[in-house]
Amino acid sequence: MDNKEWLQSLKPGDKFCTIVSGGGCYIYTVKRITETQIITEAKEDNIRGGSKFDRQSGCLIGAGTWYSEIAQELTNEIIKERNRKYHIRKLNDFNFCDLTEAELTQIYNIVFKKG
Repeated sequence: MDNKEWLQSLKPGDKFCTIVSGGGCYIYTVKRITETQIITEAKEDNIRGGSKFDRQSGCLIGAGTWYSEIAQELTNEIIKERNRKYHIRKLNDFNFCDLTEAELTQIYNIVFKKG
């Protein structure tokens, strides 16, 4: 099924994603479908929404020339990669100074495959 057929097959409750510059991935839930648009649910947690996409092209309606999003099928590979990037980002922001020596040792052994 090509992307155009897939866009036409979407129905309320379905999820899809967009990949944006910088590698970001946003997940949307379809709220309703019109003849020309895919309208998404309002934002909840880490899921974006309240946006409109063109039903023929999948392009975000109202996007400028410097920023655009195109709807695409949400696959298991995309979900895994999105989760991986999320965990890396959270670990980069984590303050390891608050951990005990034992906790730091456990993490060290996991990261450097010791023990």
